[in-house]
Amino acid sequence: MYTFTQVIHELSKIPDGRLQVRTDRSTLRYFYRYSHYGLRFYLPVPDNLVDTALQLKQRRQELQDEFDYYMKYKTDKEARRYRTWIKDRRRQKLARIIADHRLYKNHYVYYTPHGDYVASKTEAMISMLLMLMGITFHYELPLEVSEKQFIRPDFTLIINGKRYYYEHLGKTYDPTYMANWLQRLEQYHANNIYEKDQLLITREDGNGLDLLNIRQQIQKFIDSKM
Repeated sequence: MYTFTQVIHELSKIPDGRLQVRTDRSTLRYFYRYSHYGLRFYLPVPDNLVDTALQLKQRRQELQDEFDYYMKYKTDKEARRYRTWIKDRRRQKLARIIADHRLYKNHYVYYTPHGDYVASKTEAMISMLLMLMGITFHYELPLEVSEKQFIRPDFTLIINGKRYYYEHLGKTYDPTYMANWLQRLEQYHANNIYEKDQLLITREDGNGLDLLNIRQQIQKFIDSKM
């Protein structure tokens, strides 16, 4: 049996979520299932990592059993503190796995309190702003725009159970950046997603990030949907 300190540290190394088997066209496939702010997601486990995932699942259960044993001798306050400590670190491990499944995975280096690795300090600050405003959102949630083609809006906002898309333009001075953005905007329009309707767009004017102004724009957008 591990010591209590060893148990909590070893348990915190295992990513949040659970291994699950699903049938895909009569073929059994393994997925890593996790939940994020009310939505459930599945990450496919590559065939060459299935054995490792199964071993991880077994190890997690063994550690969890030992952790539960130690919790019998802790106060409720202590138990909550330890569980929160472990969950926060396991969530960060999962966030790294999610980021590594994205294109340009090395760009995602900023970890936010929301539990995401984001690609810029600006996105990190907007993420924290959305949290402070009490808005349910998801970072770079895939949006299908044509058959088997997806884009990843900066943020997907959940307002009254409906999804809205939020893009922040941070490099309006860069012609290449703006050309790429116009192509992306055409994809939104092709799917009947327009600004001030389902799409919120904020822009920087070259003088830095004005979070107060952005907050006002977000709040105005939300108020129009209430």
